Amino acid sequence: MHAATKEYESAIDRLRGGKREEGIELLLALQRRYPQDARLSDGLARAYTEAGEFDRALYAAERTLELRPSDASAAVFVVHVLICAGRSADAVKRSTALLPVFSRDTNFVLFAATALQNVGRREEAEAVLKEFVRAVGPDPFVLSALGLNLLHQGRATEAERELRRSLAQFPGHLNTLVALATTLNYVDGADRAEVFNLYREFGRRYEANFPVIDPLSYENAPDPERIIRVGLMTSDLREHPVARFVEPILQHHDRSRVHIAVYYTYPVEDRYTASLRPLADEWRSVRTTRAEVVSREVYKDRIDVLFELGGLTGNATLTAMVPQVAPVQVSAIGYANTTGLRTVGYRIVDSRTDRPGEADAFATEQLVRLDPCFLCFQPLEAPAPEPSPVHGTGRVTFGSFNNIIKYTDEVFAIWARILERVPDSRLLLKNGSLAAPRTRERILERLGRAGITQERIELMGSQTSVAHHLSRYNLLDVALDSFPYNGTTTTCEALLMGVPVIALEGAPHAARVGVSLLHAAGVPEFLASSREDYIEKAVAAATSAQESTQPRTELRQKFLASALCDGPAYAARWQEAVRSMWRTWCERKRNQSSLSARP
Repeated sequence: MHAATKEYESAIDRLRGGKREEGIELLLALQRRYPQDARLSDGLARAYTEAGEFDRALYAAERTLELRPSDASAAVFVVHVLICAGRSADAVKRSTALLPVFSRDTNFVLFAATALQNVGRREEAEAVLKEFVRAVGPDPFVLSALGLNLLHQGRATEAERELRRSLAQFPGHLNTLVALATTLNYVDGADRAEVFNLYREFGRRYEANFPVIDPLSYENAPDPERIIRVGLMTSDLREHPVARFVEPILQHHDRSRVHIAVYYTYPVEDRYTASLRPLADEWRSVRTTRAEVVSREVYKDRIDVLFELGGLTGNATLTAMVPQVAPVQVSAIGYANTTGLRTVGYRIVDSRTDRPGEADAFATEQLVRLDPCFLCFQPLEAPAPEPSPVHGTGRVTFGSFNNIIKYTDEVFAIWARILERVPDSRLLLKNGSLAAPRTRERILERLGRAGITQERIELMGSQTSVAHHLSRYNLLDVALDSFPYNGTTTTCEALLMGVPVIALEGAPHAARVGVSLLHAAGVPEFLASSREDYIEKAVAAATSAQESTQPRTELRQKFLASALCDGPAYAARWQEAVRSMWRTWCERKRNQSSLSARP
């Protein structure tokens, strides 16, 4: 027996209108009368998930699947709840059990692959996606996921090939446009104009699905000097690299001038989240990246200036900015390229990451240069720096803790030449993905082709704590940054631990983050202008490590005293940038009002 449609729709309307408790109570009352109606358990599962009550959500989702055993959407939501709850191993177990039944359903296969990827089993996820394509045929969503899967295994060349093939089959597909544009950020020598056109095409096609909203139509009081209501949308205020660059803003903003409301979109919170929450003036745990949910929260709070901090990354909320939900909208911190969206008016960069005149042609936003650096790093509690380990091991250790997504064959070839120049030296690579056996094998194969023998290589997975992770930097004499996509957090962590970082200067933003960080940290001497210069600077740093037996505290102290770690100064510059954007909107708003008032 099914619940009366009118009563059911009334409950759903309450949920959509933000009246979660009322909606849940109505659904529970209906469920007591109609226990066999799967719509009710499904509605409860979704409502409990958005409330962060994952045990209840899972019970309701499993009940829906029990009532509709052949419903792929019900199976998807069971896996979705487990992923949201952070129960990654359970998500893999449940999706694996259900896969034989739903192996031909696109959404279920995508969620099954995501569950596997979340526990580092990317090769198995790759197999699931490829089997779908073999059995069912090409699907743009699956092919896009496959491309990104390959990219995150450090196989950018293969990812590019798969995504170009998909785009040829499915021209203009949004997921593929984004996936290919993202992938090309990691490809050495990628054409900047082509990459920009991919982002712009994505933005044009995505925004065409929504009404155009004039940012001047908002009735926010156009007072340029009042307290500005600033919204920060992010899923990353947890143990995540982005959080380290947001904390200085939260900690040091002037509450008499700027009121910050955080819209936290990740399903679960951790200890770091709890420490950041009191730093915001308001905090909304939205627990979903669904654009319509997030934008509703922002809109009802009458935000003046809205920041999105993840760009087009996986858990980001960028699409909540379409259509326009605040008078001024900004992209910052978490993404290394343009968004392609006209509704995003500004993007925070600096004059070193995005050289004036040159970089502006490759951005759909107006670039706001927050010199001397677009970032500020919140130092972590870290173990003491030790002397260069060469004095204990007798051999120089070069290393990189960057994500393997950033390792190109060109990088490996240059690192091989560095090792040739420093006899008996070795290479240590550390990243969570390297815990997967097949990933390790593939990296060793690629390093071998570059000319680095296995006895000179050590691969290491992730550590259980931040302190343990940072202590691993004491195993390095010299850190080698990746290119064309530089490291960010890893560069800051290495300098915090007193380890010199050699970086190569490139052309687009992703290849110039090292330029900005090393200048801001006061160590531009670690920056190389060419591949040959990169090699020479790495060799010179190895020589310096061999010559000094002192703990590497001087570099740490220099880093901590630099502009890169000066939270109060950075927050002041950030606030002034926000104020400038707001003043521009106020002036345009007043001009519009004066024009409309003329007879």
